[in-house]
Amino acid sequence: MIDKEKCHILIIQEAENAMLSEAFLKHYGFKNVSITSSSKDALSILEGMVPDLVILDHRPLSNEEPTGIELFQLMRQLPKLQKSAFLIYHWNPWLKNDECQQLKMQGFKGLLRRPLTPADLNEACESVLSGDTYFPDWNND
Repeated sequence: MIDKEKCHILIIQEAENAMLSEAFLKHYGFKNVSITSSSKDALSILEGMVPDLVILDHRPLSNEEPTGIELFQLMRQLPKLQKSAFLIYHWNPWLKNDECQQLKMQGFKGLLRRPLTPADLNEACESVLSGDTYFPDWNND
């Protein structure tokens, strides 16, 4: 069982969605949640913390920002993040299983989709922080 009060989570998303995710996670007992809507700010935050979990948005946050996959590839090169787990939000509800497999092979531990409920977010975080993966079967909907 994970200790939600000791887990550190970093959310890198568009501002309103990041604030919603933070509120959902705090409702479920996660105490150490940092949010940002900029990859540059994320790197600054990482100077002072080592997150247990990083949640990225698949889409770039702006025209000047990298995609979630590109940011993931950069962050995985940082030695301090080698043990951090990564979840990715993907906005495409028709993502195919082979695309999910590609995300797994790249090193993501889970995939979140829209619409996302607070319970889904909590379940994904608990699964990934417990050492499991979270890739729901989208074809059964």
